[in-house]
Amino acid sequence: MQEIWLPSNTPQSKAVGRFVDRDHEYTDRHGEKHIRTVTVLEHKFPGSQDVSTSLCKDNADGHKLRKEWAQAWALYEKQKAASAGAPPIPTATEYGVKGTPIESADFIGKDNLARLKLMGFLTVEQLASMSDAQCQNVGFGANTLRKKAAEFLVVVRDEAVSRVIGASRPNDGVATGPSVADLMAQLAEANAKIAVLMEAVMKPEAVEAPKPRRGRSPKTETEVQAEA
Repeated sequence: MQEIWLPSNTPQSKAVGRFVDRDHEYTDRHGEKHIRTVTVLEHKFPGSQDVSTSLCKDNADGHKLRKEWAQAWALYEKQKAASAGAPPIPTATEYGVKGTPIESADFIGKDNLARLKLMGFLTVEQLASMSDAQCQNVGFGANTLRKKAAEFLVVVRDEAVSRVIGASRPNDGVATGPSVADLMAQLAEANAKIAVLMEAVMKPEAVEAPKPRRGRSPKTETEVQAEA
């Protein structure tokens, strides 16, 4: 199976995961060793090499994992059912992942796009919200990538503003798309996300207070009268 990592349904979680089959060796009560295939959930933060695993059994705990990682489980079942060949690397839109698909980002090259997907990044928001540790795992150019992602989301936000303005104009009663209320709600959500991201990646440099000029202190009124 391809190394495709998808986000969980847990609110505010940045982790991505995938279900895979692994060979597990065990010893029976007679001391004989056997190998069986088990399904596990591998999960990590995008770009990280630190992967945790959880055994996915056919029990209550396993059903909970499948529910929390529904997108990853759907992909696992799809790949298992495929009779030949490997499915293409999914886009965020294809699997219902909320956010701006990284395919729409014009600052990401084709080769880098495939590499980022294999690392678990599917949306521009994931790139813009990378921590410093994630940037180190991604490697050279990650900080620039994070900044460009945040700037790109600002452009997306501005385009959403234009759509709101266009939708608010008379159109002879013909419905041409989402309502103004829907667009305004989407815009408010985008603004909130962008504000957080921009604060994290575009920190203003500290401004030093102006230092006093060196030199003689201004003359007092008494000194001026004495010189006169």
